[in-house]
Amino acid sequence: MPNEEASPAPFTAHPGDLVFAAFALCALVVLGLAVQRTWTVATATEHSKTNAERLGHWLQQAVQGDDGVCPELADRGMPARWEGCLRTITAPEGPLAAMRNPFSGHAPQIVDRCRPGSTGTFGQLMLEAHAGPAATDAGRVAAAPAPGEVPPAAWTLRLQVCDGAGYPIPVQELAMRP
Repeated sequence: MPNEEASPAPFTAHPGDLVFAAFALCALVVLGLAVQRTWTVATATEHSKTNAERLGHWLQQAVQGDDGVCPELADRGMPARWEGCLRTITAPEGPLAAMRNPFSGHAPQIVDRCRPGSTGTFGQLMLEAHAGPAATDAGRVAAAPAPGEVPPAAWTLRLQVCDGAGYPIPVQELAMRP
């Protein structure tokens, strides 16, 4: 018998193969969309953290009292009222005016708390005042001390940003001493 080479059988597509290929293609498209959404939210969250760090730097300068931008914070004896500083922060020419919340496209706002799942708090900033010199103290005074509220003699100002899911991310803490 002569030496004959066996030729491979021609490929024939079965209906199951086409279903599998269509399913695999759909899975890749869904995966690509999920990655793109995750990347978009992650970069927007990082941009929000950068905004919070810029506000933290501004608050640090105010605490040091170098330029008198917020004299209520520069007075280490602590102000009788916080509203003047809060008004300075949120003023049209204040530090928030030049920033943009990447989730909404508007200037970030100071919110009382982050609300998971609430798109209105995504990328917003949160200030919390805690009694005592360390943030580990359980004596929370208020979120962004309410206008007219008297902070304690020694307190910590905690700056946080709400992430793309509405959860708070700690950014900076400023110890305020008498």
